[in-house]
Amino acid sequence: MKSFDEIFKEVQNYTGFTREELTGKRRYRTLAGARKYFAQLARKETYSYPQIARALKKDHTSIMHSLKSELEIPRKEDLRIMRVPRGLITKDGYIDYRKIQKEKLI
Repeated sequence: MKSFDEIFKEVQNYTGFTREELTGKRRYRTLAGARKYFAQLARKETYSYPQIARALKKDHTSIMHSLKSELEIPRKEDLRIMRVPRGLITKDGYIDYRKIQKEKLI
């Protein structure tokens, strides 16, 4: 049976999200998809919902719901397009397109 550390590494290699991001509080769709991938791998290794939830610092019902949902699991290549540096996000959590145009990132 794979350990949670091995599963975290596999998810990080596939999605590009770090362990800290997977266990954090952010709820981006791509991050939720990466957490779902982690849960799928852990269930294949016969870990219980509460064990998976403790590893991700979530509630076990959240894990059950994510496995029932139809979230897409993001690939590293897709995330390069979707990731936005923290300096380009406003306090409200929106992307600051004026700053992007100013720095000619688009």
